[in-house]
Amino acid sequence: MGEIKIKWLFKERLDREEFGQIEVEVLPPEGMNNEALHRIVFSLPEYYDSAMTSIPPDTFEGEPFRVDSSFYFRVSACEQAIYSKVKNHLRRNCLSFRLCKNQWIGGIYLYDQTNLDFVVARVKEDLSKEFTSRITEYQLGKLPSRRLLSPSQVDTWNDAAAESIARLRPIFED
Repeated sequence: MGEIKIKWLFKERLDREEFGQIEVEVLPPEGMNNEALHRIVFSLPEYYDSAMTSIPPDTFEGEPFRVDSSFYFRVSACEQAIYSKVKNHLRRNCLSFRLCKNQWIGGIYLYDQTNLDFVVARVKEDLSKEFTSRITEYQLGKLPSRRLLSPSQVDTWNDAAAESIARLRPIFED
């Protein structure tokens, strides 16, 4: 197994509900091509941690912060979609996402006074684990089929989001 390279950018936004935008670029390990990487369905972490908040974790208010995919990275309305299982969670339920041109963009939403540096570090750590786990499973032939898009699904979604995807620029400097 080769090294998986992950590059992060965080842009703080104080003028919107979205507290910040996070951009990620993932370079596959040696022996894995970009097309294979783009077929993998990843899952966003959820932050209903009773240790981080005094509000019960089975309510929407028990989420001190969250991370969400920009629209065209979401994997929804298909058998590969992954949805939140949190009770009474009405506003955000699609957790599955994919990479486009080796990238993912999402928002960080802060609902309490949790330290922003802590939030960004936690999101980076959790997403890094997710990328590493799924890519490793793929390389070992252990990735469940429900976590793999067909090439035609990737093409269809890329065509639908072509204009947005065309604006993606590499984060890595060669």
